[in-house]
Amino acid sequence: MTGTQITSVPAIQLVDSEIIHTRHGTPAHSLSRRGLSLWIDLGRLSEADKQAWLFSVNKFNLVSFHEADFGCNHKSKRQKGAPVTPLKDYIISEISAHYPEAKVKDIHILAFPRILGMAFNPISVYRCTTENGAGDIVLYEVHNTFGDSHTYFAISKTGHNACQHDVAKSLHVSPFYNMDGEYRLGLKLKDRTLRLLVRYSHEMKTRLTATLDGTFHPLSSGRLLSFLCRYLHLPMRVWTAIHVEAVKLFLKRCRFHRRPEPETTPVTIAQPRLTRQKG
Repeated sequence: MTGTQITSVPAIQLVDSEIIHTRHGTPAHSLSRRGLSLWIDLGRLSEADKQAWLFSVNKFNLVSFHEADFGCNHKSKRQKGAPVTPLKDYIISEISAHYPEAKVKDIHILAFPRILGMAFNPISVYRCTTENGAGDIVLYEVHNTFGDSHTYFAISKTGHNACQHDVAKSLHVSPFYNMDGEYRLGLKLKDRTLRLLVRYSHEMKTRLTATLDGTFHPLSSGRLLSFLCRYLHLPMRVWTAIHVEAVKLFLKRCRFHRRPEPETTPVTIAQPRLTRQKG
């Protein structure tokens, strides 16, 4: 049709966000910082690789995304020297194992990028849509600073608004909490915005709330440089910030818990908090 332009969703987008962590109870503690994440279609990584001069996939650049950092390729799971498995194939295999009736349409990942070849992702989120009405599937992949990883597998059935799920804690993350308790996990997309929720509870009391509220932006080299310089997104900034906050909690005399042996089961199934859709 004359004068009509057809646009498609890009293979990769930037997510400029505000990240807030609040520790409830005594001693209380909170932090707020800017975050820069990637939202990538795992089925279109070759397109994403060509979208900006200062960004690359599986290669060194100022900003990059490496499949070796996630899933079965993570250093806690892949043997040294073993080939890197395409991340899309890994996610499809996990879905087939835990939800075989689902036919995957597309898979997006929300993750922090490598900056000058370095990155740490406390949590990465995969959102998988299906073709056969099986509902959306969300995988929350959690990494701790000890080098361990664990995945929480959540299904949102069609006909319900199940953007939040409850699941027992299965990975030692902060040394200031033990392994008891449960998480409420949530991912919600609306228009050009995204919200990620992680709420940790123990003995019916909320102990920690972490949120990421982000806005999608097209990827370009100019925008990358702007975000990096404006908010000082430096290499390993996330890892450094975690340890700085840990020192503050230690000085507040928070109880320290040693790292236990990680769970042998790499995936835990989360249960949806369902509310019927209106209409």
